[in-house]
Amino acid sequence: MNRPTVGPHEASALRRALAEDLARIQELAQVLQRRSPLLRGTVYENRVKCGKERCRCQRGELHKRWMLSRREEGRTVLYKVPPEKREEWQRLTAEWRAYRKAVVEMKRSLRDMIRLGESLAIRREVQIEKGGK
Repeated sequence: MNRPTVGPHEASALRRALAEDLARIQELAQVLQRRSPLLRGTVYENRVKCGKERCRCQRGELHKRWMLSRREEGRTVLYKVPPEKREEWQRLTAEWRAYRKAVVEMKRSLRDMIRLGESLAIRREVQIEKGGK
């Protein structure tokens, strides 16, 4: 005799969870499909001493400069940010972070969906009684 091994409430909960994950993946896909440019790295303000004996930085009034930090070929590389590019580069690096966050979240959601789908399949599997009846 063939009989299902899952109750209707349990299967419904799994299907709802699958639908929620699918909706989240669709939201994340919109982030990944944006056409705006990306700039990998982080823009930050750095304060430094220049080394001149009579400079104000020797008294604690450090020079401010904006830097872009990013990994290239396994090493951290720093770039001086041109003053006229600071806001643009900050926006572009924020876009990069949003993109990376969406990728990580999508991977997690896909793993969850696969796990839910497998759980649902196991619960839907028909059991066959021993002896071939």
